Amino acid sequence: MNNRYCLYMIIWLAFFLLSVSVADLWISALAQTIPSPSDVYLPVVMKLPKSTAAPIPTATPAATPTPTLPPPNLDGCKNPPSTPVQAADYPIKIVNVDKTAQPETVTLKNVSNESVDLTGWHMCSVLATQEHKPIGGILAPDETGIYAYGGRDYIWNNDEPDDGALFNAAWQLVSYWDDPE
Repeated sequence: MNNRYCLYMIIWLAFFLLSVSVADLWISALAQTIPSPSDVYLPVVMKLPKSTAAPIPTATPAATPTPTLPPPNLDGCKNPPSTPVQAADYPIKIVNVDKTAQPETVTLKNVSNESVDLTGWHMCSVLATQEHKPIGGILAPDETGIYAYGGRDYIWNNDEPDDGALFNAAWQLVSYWDDPE
């Protein structure tokens, strides 16, 4: 074999082994800086598209006054309302709680004509007095968001009715979902 060819092969092999070693070091260093998925709660939001159907012209209704929210619930999810209550369902309405989904999901809809920032909002399982996390992000007017539970276990009871209560960041009851089960 040609000596020059052997020299090129040795140089190529050394370069290849060095690049593999550097890549392994970089990947292992990167893996140490990324937290475990079980340690981080990130909102998983699937935004449903708005209806694209042409609106049917109708008479303009009189302006509806903004509903008044109740005083804050200082006990939060530890003591949510225990019976179906008349909540404002404004500016956000609980559309559904899918207790059988994996992970469990909560569907919220912005029923107001302004965007709503859900940072710091709380969704509670009434029966289990636990919080469905995370709820967050911004919902535009008439936009619907689906929020997957980010915890390790289930919080919604599948064997008996488990209503849901949505609180804003000030712990005022905004919406109440009466479990039809």
